[in-house]
Parts: sequence; structure tokens; C-alpha cells
Amino acid sequence: MKHIETKPELKEFLANASGLLVIGATWCGPCRLMEPALEKYSEGRNVAKINIDKCDSELAEEIKEKYRVMGVPKSMYFENGELVKDAVGKLSVQDMEEMFG
Repeated sequence: MKHIETKPELKEFLANASGLLVIGATWCGPCRLMEPALEKYSEGRNVAKINIDKCDSELAEEIKEKYRVMGVPKSMYFENGELVKDAVGKLSVQDMEEMFG
């Protein structure tokens, strides 16, 4: 799983292929609880994570605005750089497999 901290890293992730992007925060309990499931789901898949309290402030603001992040964790699945599915809240491996493949 890739950890994204800058706008160029996000741009590269979105340009390369389809994949799951999870927005979280280190202070977020559900984000921490979701971490083991996210690690397992990410095996062999294109998955990245952004901690909004650890990335650069410009990226955090863009993410919140562009993807309407009102709560974390927010999981967003992209195909060819376009957002196709999203969910807010803690997800299990099974939830992610059913929602995002």
C-alpha cells in the first residue's frame, strides 16, 4: 500500500491505473481499526492511503474540496483517473471486495 503525502504523488497514483484511495487521519479511531483489513485487501491491488493530518496542507485542502470529504475514513475507487465508487466509514475486507472488486 502506497502512502501519499504530496499532490504529485496523488497525480501519479490517479494517472497510472485504477485503484482504491483511502482518506484517513491518525487521530481517527475507525481509520486505525480499518488498517489491518486495508493491508490485507491491498495485497496484489493498487491501493493508496492519505492521512490528511500528515500530508501537505495544500493536498489536504484539495482532497477535502474536490472529493467532498466530510468524514473519515473515506474510501474512493477510481477507474482511469475517474471516481466511480465511494464509501464513508470503516470497511472490512469483505466490504471492500464486494464494493470495489
